[in-house]
Amino acid sequence: MAAMMPDFNPPAALQHLILVKHAMPVIEAGRPAREWRLGEVGRARCADLAAGVRAFGPAGPLVSSDEPKAVETAQRVADALALPTAIEPDLAEHRRGHARLLSDADFQAAIAALFARPDERVFGEETAQQARDRFARGAGRALAGSSARCRMLVAHGTVISLFTAALTGVDGHALWKRLDLPSAVVLARAGTGWTLAGGWGWLPEG
Repeated sequence: MAAMMPDFNPPAALQHLILVKHAMPVIEAGRPAREWRLGEVGRARCADLAAGVRAFGPAGPLVSSDEPKAVETAQRVADALALPTAIEPDLAEHRRGHARLLSDADFQAAIAALFARPDERVFGEETAQQARDRFARGAGRALAGSSARCRMLVAHGTVISLFTAALTGVDGHALWKRLDLPSAVVLARAGTGWTLAGGWGWLPEG
């Protein structure tokens, strides 16, 4: 079931919202994840991403979080689509800057707990609900005043999945597991609400 998010009230003209998960960064164990930058593979994949979303005709500006991997993803896609860019800090990932770099198994378990207990601070500095609501505020500001029918935001897997689940009622954790680097979630207006209309770059189920 979709959740109420009063801070997200996009312009009436908006019919499609594309939420992009950034491209592959270089993992640096001694540096917080929010400071990681794209590697060669990630930069190359941005061209594929731009080609994948071009058909929707997104208008600018292409707004990203302030994390370097998202900023660079947005800039490369925007260059390919001839769009301007902008930054909205509240589109940043679930805040877990003080968490140590976890093994894949431990990270998967932490994320599962985050989605299962959204009102508890089980991992990082925010609860899932706090991260979702912050993202919703940022998305609302990023889209405010736009007359475009389609806009695109570049952000991060956890907050995109939390927000999409709240807006459409889909299983957020299941969605999170399918989002590759990069990937896109396409949301479409449906009456007074929103529906998950498709995506690009998703991993197979299972």
